[in-house]
Amino acid sequence: MRPTYASLLALGAVFVLGGCTMNQEYDLVQNETMVHELAYEHWTQGELAEHLTAERGDTRDVVHELAEQRKENRTTYRDLQTERMEEGDLSRQLAATNARVETLKGELAAKAGEEQTLASEVQATRDRVEALTRELLALQASAAAMEESLRGRAASASGEVPQPGTGENLAPPAAEGSEPAGPGGG
Repeated sequence: MRPTYASLLALGAVFVLGGCTMNQEYDLVQNETMVHELAYEHWTQGELAEHLTAERGDTRDVVHELAEQRKENRTTYRDLQTERMEEGDLSRQLAATNARVETLKGELAAKAGEEQTLASEVQATRDRVEALTRELLALQASAAAMEESLRGRAASASGEVPQPGTGENLAPPAAEGSEPAGPGGG
């Protein structure tokens, strides 16, 4: 608080009426002004001290928050490093699995080729068996026809009548009074 002009005049009037000299009055006014200035400076320093104390407290809070954030950042960094290492492990495992899948695909394709070859061989064998079966049936039919033909020849040589399809020979009809011949020409 600075002294006002009115307060200085009032002070001067008090000193003049009190019998002070001008120099004494000037000294008293100077002293009074210095007292006011000191009071003002003291008040200002108190305000500054309070302000600095408040700022110091704010600074401590900020420093504390920064320390907490630093701890959190370190933890996050460690977690990220761990995840990165795990990602690397998983990438290596995935690459190994992919390589294994490709190997298995190759093996499967080879087995499919082998199976196709075997299926072709089986089909060829089946076709051959069917051809051989047809040949066998043809040979059996031919053998049966030959046997029938031979029986017919044998029967005609012995005079018996062959019965078709049974392979039995019947004796020619017997003349009256003669006995029928048994199988085999009798």
